[in-house]
Amino acid sequence: MDTLEHIRQQVRADNYEFSLHAERERENEHILVAEIEQSVASGEMLEDYQRIRGRERETAMKCSFCDGELEERLVQHEYRWEGKLFVFEDVPARVCRQCGEKYFDATVVKAMERAVLGQMRPKCVLKVPVYTYADVAAA
Repeated sequence: MDTLEHIRQQVRADNYEFSLHAERERENEHILVAEIEQSVASGEMLEDYQRIRGRERETAMKCSFCDGELEERLVQHEYRWEGKLFVFEDVPARVCRQCGEKYFDATVVKAMERAVLGQMRPKCVLKVPVYTYADVAAA
């Protein structure tokens, strides 16, 4: 089996994950998980990234940014979509012990996306203060 077909099988089985960085980029660009999966299935490129630091990334239990060890944790995740902020608590993630980068399984990201797009009723609503940096810097 070639590498591309192996990747496609892993995506079909939801056996992949998003780093916090990738999740933020996906949210900022308003890219649905289904669009990413369709891109992998069809071979269509969404964005063109060069290989990072000239080597392939490892996905097992090492951080793709600093090679630190990853550990399973429940985390809080701030999810941004179309100018709105959503907060998810107790989200399963793998977290780098060294730099703190977070990795979310595909099924976790899909569940959060369903909650946001489906306008699921939240447990509670928070009031969040917003500051302009120029105002606080001048104070």
